[in-house]
Amino acid sequence: MAKRGATKKRIVDGARDAFNELRYGNVTTASLADRIGMSEGNLWYHFQTKRDLLAAIQGDFAEDTRATLDAVSPLEDPVQSYCDLLLAWRDLFSRYLFVFRDRGEYGHHSPDMIAAFPALYSALESKITEVFDGLIRIRKLAVDPQRVPDLVTNAILVTRYYFEFQEERFAATNRPAARSEEAMLRHITLFDGCLDTEVEQVVRRALRSK
Repeated sequence: MAKRGATKKRIVDGARDAFNELRYGNVTTASLADRIGMSEGNLWYHFQTKRDLLAAIQGDFAEDTRATLDAVSPLEDPVQSYCDLLLAWRDLFSRYLFVFRDRGEYGHHSPDMIAAFPALYSALESKITEVFDGLIRIRKLAVDPQRVPDLVTNAILVTRYYFEFQEERFAATNRPAARSEEAMLRHITLFDGCLDTEVEQVVRRALRSK
């Protein structure tokens, strides 16, 4: 069982990397098997379709999202917590880029992912709210606390759907795919000068780091 578990993990990780690099629609089970060094029959034994692989990858994404949010502590240093949250969010998008970028190719999400969305979004909203409230408390974010729910919602919308927007907006061009840090940086415009300039510079430097 342990060996089979390791093999399945190798397949799922290899599929995620291939989908991110080549796009979901350009990867076949045959090319994936060749890429990770196994027969197509062996891959088929574990995952009979790309949709099965999508479901497994999205299951990993849900788990990684929960772990990412749990790792950010917004109660100590709000500025550092803000950077930590955005960096973790950026890296999460990078690891699962195709999930956001290639929606037009794979269509609907897996049933388990759809079922997980409400709890994941609720946890994300709570974490961002805590971070924004912390920035307001130390006078680094000059907004009415009553505006925070709207800011939280808009921050999620701008970052979450940035990749799909870019894909549709530049579908007929050779423009490179959007990078995850671009999505994070876009949400800063929502503050309209209300975010402390020094904090904004710190965040921008952090997001451009590797």
